Amino acid sequence: MAIQDFLLSVPLWIVLLLTLVVLLYLYGTQPYRVWKELGVNGPTPYPFMGNVPEMFDDRIGNRVALSQWQKLYGRIYGIYNFRTPTLVVTDLDLIKQVLVKDFNNFTDRYFLGQDYLLQRVIKKSVFFENRDAWKRIRR
Repeated sequence: MAIQDFLLSVPLWIVLLLTLVVLLYLYGTQPYRVWKELGVNGPTPYPFMGNVPEMFDDRIGNRVALSQWQKLYGRIYGIYNFRTPTLVVTDLDLIKQVLVKDFNNFTDRYFLGQDYLLQRVIKKSVFFENRDAWKRIRR
């Protein structure tokens, strides 16, 4: 009876606020289970931001962050660009395998750049082009 009395005495706005906070937390952290479930090591992401704050830290920069993570987690590790899981591969043999030999299995890759002008230039490169355009560029 004491629990019911307590729950009835709590204002509705507090219950709604707590529910909203819990739902936001779950939404902000839900995609961050992907690499752990797949057994891929990587740095711990921040809710909503992933590993972006570490990559764009003015003190160290993204090259240093990626290099440090490679030393910590090996040549293949997972990071999060905001809520998007991203596999980082620094093993040259595996990169060649994926980009050349097994290209048909890894087409239409995700492009991180959001700037429209930058997309038009970079998406024309062999790394980001789609099937037929990639074959045309490779010739």
